[in-house]
Amino acid sequence: MKDFVSFYQDMRYKPVYFILGPQGSGSNLTSNLFIKVFGCEAVRDRSLIFNAAVRFIKGNSSIQKEVDYVIAKLFPYAFNKRFFGGKHYHHQNKNYIGIGQFVSQVPMKSAEDFAYFFYAYHAWIN
Repeated sequence: MKDFVSFYQDMRYKPVYFILGPQGSGSNLTSNLFIKVFGCEAVRDRSLIFNAAVRFIKGNSSIQKEVDYVIAKLFPYAFNKRFFGGKHYHHQNKNYIGIGQFVSQVPMKSAEDFAYFFYAYHAWIN
């Protein structure tokens, strides 16, 4: 198995497809078909990474601030998980364990780089 940085560089300019849809639209069915039939990897983002990239594009934030935000949502503190409601993404964190060690190894200058970093890591883990 390649290390993540090599995987990222090899996959960086290959096509990425997005399946968007509200609940009940068949987007999960479509992504499951892509996984089973074509052997693709599907990342069910639930807008966490996408929205962070949009905030960066709008100029409301920096890449590092958004990286910290996404990682905090993926790995919330035990106190936050227990006592605060709202959206928590900790059920997805198994696909991002160890991502912190690669943040400084992959250059992220744009929102595209930012989103691709997280999506590529998810695919590499699986």
